[in-house]
Amino acid sequence: LIKNTEIKKQKAMILSLKKQINAHFTVNILNIIRILVTKKELERAAALCDGLSTLVRYAHDEDEFINAWDEFAVLEVYINIMNIRYDNKFDFDFDLDDRLMDYEMPRMLLQPIVENSVVHGYRNYKNKCRINISASLEENQICILIRDQGEGITAEQLAALNEQLKNQDQEKEFVGGIENVALININRRIKYYYGRNYGLSLGAAAPHGLEVGVTIGKYPLNRSKPEEDLTKKT
Repeated sequence: LIKNTEIKKQKAMILSLKKQINAHFTVNILNIIRILVTKKELERAAALCDGLSTLVRYAHDEDEFINAWDEFAVLEVYINIMNIRYDNKFDFDFDLDDRLMDYEMPRMLLQPIVENSVVHGYRNYKNKCRINISASLEENQICILIRDQGEGITAEQLAALNEQLKNQDQEKEFVGGIENVALININRRIKYYYGRNYGLSLGAAAPHGLEVGVTIGKYPLNRSKPEEDLTKKT
């Protein structure tokens, strides 16, 4: 009974986190469309609507998992949306292992991290900004690194954030430039599906900026759908 109660608690938490991420993303894009309409940039607003419709269908798919290669393809759609918003301010470099197409990963895992680099890492930058995204398949895990060369955070903030990420039961939200609960939610999702040895890690990028490492297993320990399981009668 205790075990089943804990499982239900974890699944309810994952469902809640997924809804928070989806809502946060959708509201942000709608705000961008509103800004463009206000500026009478209707063609760009229409392009954003097309991209948003693709991403909303993707984000609300019933299956929590998606082919890893498709996850990066959808991420490019999001990047195009951001470049519409910011007048092609960003350059993105992808370095992906072809073998990733044989594996799956949780949906909406990377978009909030890239959003953090776009919105916060380069908040005060007016020139071209570069973000590097790499992913490789190692012995027993998939390793993804998202690195910007933006403002970064202090060493004290970095240490505090990594300490929070180590504790999957931490309820506090981040401060110091990383807003909302996006990174904590991602970390919790990873640990729920793959175990405590996996998750996020933050580091300082050279010569400046922030890098976020995402480590997941090749296969999840728990592949069930939280939404379906929560609706079953006991």
